[in-house]
Amino acid sequence: MTLTTFMWVVPLPLARITGLLVVAALAVVGLLKRKAIAAFTGAVWKAANKWLWGFVHRQLQTVEPSSSAVQNEKRYCGIYRGGYQVGVSGGYFKMEIAGKLTTVPISQTNLLAHLSVGKYAEIDTVVVRPGVEVVQRVHETAPQVFGKA
Repeated sequence: MTLTTFMWVVPLPLARITGLLVVAALAVVGLLKRKAIAAFTGAVWKAANKWLWGFVHRQLQTVEPSSSAVQNEKRYCGIYRGGYQVGVSGGYFKMEIAGKLTTVPISQTNLLAHLSVGKYAEIDTVVVRPGVEVVQRVHETAPQVFGKA
């Protein structure tokens, strides 16, 4: 029996169904291969990205900010009562905070020169050693700003 004879013997609807099943099987195999390839390339890309940024951070030697830096920063908000230079090494300023007069020893600075005595102000400092602070920022403000962040 030759092939042409066989095709005439097999009913035509069965051949079409077989052809459709073969096409469907190939489509499923193709879909599975596509998903497998996508998963593989995604995993490779993620690993390469993690390695690259790890390498960059190691080369830059990034250091996480320590909690001690936050503990050394202070903010004084109140009425500025004056500041005085004592020699070349430093001086102090006085602030009235919630009705209490506070004296803060500081290293030499010109940042307090523009402040008017009796005005509300915010003064940010950093403790460099016990008993001495460095003024970082000075800002005159209105009294209603206090207590709001």
